Amino acid sequence: MPQTDVSPLDVSQSADQSSGVLTSNLGAIRLVSATGPLSACLPMLRSQVLAALADHPRGIICDVTGSEEYLDAQELWQIADLAGDARVWPSTPVVAVCTEAQREMFRRFGVPLRPEANRGAALRRVATESRAARVVRTRLQPHPQSCRNARDFLDCTWREWNVSFPVDDGKLVVNELMRRILAHARSPIRLSLAADGQTPWLMVRELRPESESRTRPFACPPESAERPSLMVEMLCSAWGSLPTYDGSQAYWAALAR
Repeated sequence: MPQTDVSPLDVSQSADQSSGVLTSNLGAIRLVSATGPLSACLPMLRSQVLAALADHPRGIICDVTGSEEYLDAQELWQIADLAGDARVWPSTPVVAVCTEAQREMFRRFGVPLRPEANRGAALRRVATESRAARVVRTRLQPHPQSCRNARDFLDCTWREWNVSFPVDDGKLVVNELMRRILAHARSPIRLSLAADGQTPWLMVRELRPESESRTRPFACPPESAERPSLMVEMLCSAWGSLPTYDGSQAYWAALAR
């Protein structure tokens, strides 16, 4: 049985200044800040938020007060969509911090986002909205045998948590995720299992060596051309892929309620 890895956020680095977006950790909370014109750095801002989700933080604060430029309705909706990207993530709220002028633009265009005026208010809101999701992680080797190890790890964890979903359904989903990551993985793989209430959530990602890490994730998150099997689609309420800070991908799935 693989060893459980219970480490919190394991990436603490900043994108270079030229990207217009900086990231840092506030304990178990990821701070993503725009430092340049939002119209130019919105794709990178979204990419950084998605990459932060791959590390399963307690919450994400998206601070856009460093840009005072006027935003049109489309750009305002893109910022609002950042919070929507986390809607299937167990206990991980995304809270925006905006200037008063930016907040007025949200109200004027009727964008359904409740941005905060400063980081202190955002931290308090994360503390209020985040929930104590159970999360465990384990490291697996890039070898076909790891598919069985992943199924065994899920079996033990779900039985310990008394997850209401059939264990065999979870094994089918985790096997699919492992199959996809093993198609290109050359480094150890981290399997994460989480549960928010009774909603199970799974993610696998390759852990590339530090020498291969990037200062920032892909500007546009890569989407896998291969859809999951029909059976997995029936079992999951959502699934997808995320960019990571080392230039690889993470595959995730949320089991249907």
